[in-house]
Amino acid sequence: MRAVAFGGSGSRLSNTNSVPPSCAFYGQARCERAGNRDACLSRMSSRHTECVALIGNIASRRQDCEERARDSDKMCLDEMRDCRAGC
Repeated sequence: MRAVAFGGSGSRLSNTNSVPPSCAFYGQARCERAGNRDACLSRMSSRHTECVALIGNIASRRQDCEERARDSDKMCLDEMRDCRAGC
């Protein structure tokens, strides 16, 4: 179900995808044939908002993590370079 909610079977979240298409599963089109359309729209709107918030937070944390990892790698390489130069 998570794969369907976030853009199709087997898809992965990525920073290059815009959020609304990734949360299309929770779009208003799902309520076209609902018995209580207003309740369905309310539920889908709430779920869509939660989906957008989740993806936005994941993308932000992932980007932060990747930047920290790059900075850490650079620090280690600089340290190794300085150590070799001093030997």
